[in-house]
Amino acid sequence: MKISIIICTYTLERLNDLFELLESVKRQSYKDFDILIVVDGNRELYDLLSSRLNSWHADNIKVILNEVNKGLSYSRNRGINSASGDVIAFIDDDATADEHWLQNLASVYKDFDAVGVGGKVLPLWLNGASDYFPEELYWIVGATHSSFLETEKLSHVRNLFGGNMSFKRGIFKKVGLFNQDFGRKANFQIQAEETEFCMRLTTKLGKEVIYNPKAIVYHKVFPARTKMRFLIRRAFWQGYSKSLLSSMYKSDALSAESAYLRRAMVRIYGGSLRKFFKDPSKTLKQLFMFSIVLAAVAGGYLYFFLPIGRRS
Repeated sequence: MKISIIICTYTLERLNDLFELLESVKRQSYKDFDILIVVDGNRELYDLLSSRLNSWHADNIKVILNEVNKGLSYSRNRGINSASGDVIAFIDDDATADEHWLQNLASVYKDFDAVGVGGKVLPLWLNGASDYFPEELYWIVGATHSSFLETEKLSHVRNLFGGNMSFKRGIFKKVGLFNQDFGRKANFQIQAEETEFCMRLTTKLGKEVIYNPKAIVYHKVFPARTKMRFLIRRAFWQGYSKSLLSSMYKSDALSAESAYLRRAMVRIYGGSLRKFFKDPSKTLKQLFMFSIVLAAVAGGYLYFFLPIGRRS
């Protein structure tokens, strides 16, 4: 079973990170794969990548250029249309893969009638983990949050995480590609494209995707991503994205989010008194951070329903 790995990138700032990712992919214990790198609207980056990859003599790596910036969902779709693997896997350009990442994705396809398989995304803190950042908020930096971190067995789930997901290639012919109304593009940070795709897949095929916690990638958390301004902005657009999602799928669209929120609030607010006596400073910081992020998510969710929000 051949796996095509799609990596979307757009900025020279992540060039070294991208090559670290490629090195981690080269070390995979599973060898039947190729790589498609989609460069979104950056000719200089495309030329540089093509030149350096030629010096690698890497026959299994192909670089594709979008002449203008089209956004993440468009880039993923461009990669899908150029892929030849039986399975198509996605990983972010600022991540690195565990050496058994592909093997742990492939094994699920071989052992089960799976349509999609994803895994765990662990944060790689480049400036040290912040004491004010609870696991319940890991999703905001592109990592697996507490509800999934507690799952150590194969599970059917509503959706996979964009930085560590895969699907059988034939699935895209049956349910379509990623919805380009979702996905980050320049300053317009709508998210949840993988959620919408997985929900559409389940609706049309009656099958859920599978989460394998042994399929691990590490997502870099740059210092800028721990700044309050970034976190509030990311949370706001997450709320906006969920509102857009609920407008499409109605009643059951946010059931997973509701369950997560209940658990998270119990852990953060319900356990705060016990934690306070052990470490009052850390507890207060986490309470404050969780409350601010929750308010930003709510703000984004409500903004969608305003006339100005719909025109965005």
